[in-house]
Amino acid sequence: MKAKEYLQQIKKLDTIINNKIAEKEYWRNMSSGLRAIEYGEKVQTSKSKNNNALFKMLEIEEEIITRIDELANLKKDISQKIERLNYEEYDILYMRYFQYKEFYEISEKYKMSKRWVINMHGIALLNLQKLLD
Repeated sequence: MKAKEYLQQIKKLDTIINNKIAEKEYWRNMSSGLRAIEYGEKVQTSKSKNNNALFKMLEIEEEIITRIDELANLKKDISQKIERLNYEEYDILYMRYFQYKEFYEISEKYKMSKRWVINMHGIALLNLQKLLD
């Protein structure tokens, strides 16, 4: 796996978790009949429909917990690897892939140009790739 893909796993998993949280909220609303109320409908809800939605919500909640554990383990693994890089390389990769900072935000911290940060990012990826290979 390429270094950048390796690091991007964090954001992907984080996005999956956030989407699952939104899906859980949808099923929570369905189980309590709130979705129908939002749209001004008069609804006679059945217990089985509410139970199915509640079951789905609990199922997704279990998946969220599993994914959060997966994310924590992934972050720990990646963090241990990038900590082996020099300070600036580590810091740039950490800010970019753990904190989702843009290059211009990182450049402000270092009081360097955005181009410098992009170059350092590239060097850090190359050095990380060596560690991964």
